[in-house]
Amino acid sequence: MATLTELIKTCQRSINDVDSTTFFTIQQYTEWINNAIRELSLHFPRTLDTLITCTVGGWIYDLPLNCLEIISVEYPVNQDPPLYLTRKSFKDSSFHDAVGYYDFYKPSDSDAANPPQLLISERATAITQKIQVNYHAAHDSLSTLASTITIPNHLLHLIPQFVHWKALQALSTYIGVVPDQIKSATSNFQLDASRAYQIYIRSLSAAQISQSPVGGIITWNTDETSRIY
Repeated sequence: MATLTELIKTCQRSINDVDSTTFFTIQQYTEWINNAIRELSLHFPRTLDTLITCTVGGWIYDLPLNCLEIISVEYPVNQDPPLYLTRKSFKDSSFHDAVGYYDFYKPSDSDAANPPQLLISERATAITQKIQVNYHAAHDSLSTLASTITIPNHLLHLIPQFVHWKALQALSTYIGVVPDQIKSATSNFQLDASRAYQIYIRSLSAAQISQSPVGGIITWNTDETSRIY
């Protein structure tokens, strides 16, 4: 797996920012790369499992902070054949104390004090009961130069393309605040940024189609303001 250092060097080469004194800082590259990781997590999330130990009478359980959505809930585990719950809103009057349902709650400000939660309709009767949750998760952000990325190698080409777009956006903004005599270059950087965004979106679309088990056409909103970090 590539490290943050390796990704930064790749991104620098992609925009020819390789002089002894680079134009953009390591902090800028790190921020753009982590923004790309968050973006790609929405389209190519990890698939992980977590095993929850029940509490007697409990029906609400915390999930890992990186949980984006639940794929399946097996409860109780180790049944033959396995027993999987069906999703149903916990606000439905028929949810509570029924058999066979779960719900998923993800607050918009999830952090250690407010994590995503699993809600089950049938309360546990013993602490020996367990719940197996298969879920989609966000990829890890890179906090140190030695951190390794969890996005698969065949998708890593999308990160330099994302960074190229963000770098051109930054240059356009920078030129826009310098003296008037060179502001004529601003429109060129804006046009280049728009082109870089289109290239990134096309590559992202192609990657997602290749990942789809059935193929097909995916329509993207190519307005470069549709998702900006």
